[in-house]
Amino acid sequence: MILWQPALVVLTVAFAMALRFSKTFRGYQFTAWIIAVVTAAMIYPAHFLHVGDFDMRNKWVMLIAIQLVMFGMGTQMSLRDFAGVAKAPRGVFVGIFCHFTVMPLVGFSLTKIFSFPPEIAAGVILIGSCSSGLASNVMAFMAKSNLALSVTVTAVTTMIAPIMTPL
Repeated sequence: MILWQPALVVLTVAFAMALRFSKTFRGYQFTAWIIAVVTAAMIYPAHFLHVGDFDMRNKWVMLIAIQLVMFGMGTQMSLRDFAGVAKAPRGVFVGIFCHFTVMPLVGFSLTKIFSFPPEIAAGVILIGSCSSGLASNVMAFMAKSNLALSVTVTAVTTMIAPIMTPL
């Protein structure tokens, strides 16, 4: 019998719960819960894919979940946050430049390091060239960094992606 799987899930859940009692590390509790849930989902995927007869991979479930996350982040922002980005747009330009240079170059480097076949290499480079999205904004939100800058860079890179990605 394989005991490491349930033990790992219990360990990650216990760790997430234990962070609540630490003043120093309490801010990492949400991250620890994400790790615990991802660990459980990787070990026991069937329990996360269906709730009864309902398929959790349904496109409407995904759409509603993404919209709720975006709405939740949006409630934490104001026009004043975006005014700060407009006053100092250098961060947006740096973000756009890095997005369309660093990301594809990292993808290209990974394809060379791991000697991927050409069709896989093209996919990895294209993914590196694609605009960031919800995940990067959620990470900026969780890190309590400049969420307005992250949302602005995401919006701008999404708008210019049809031109820049083929380049």
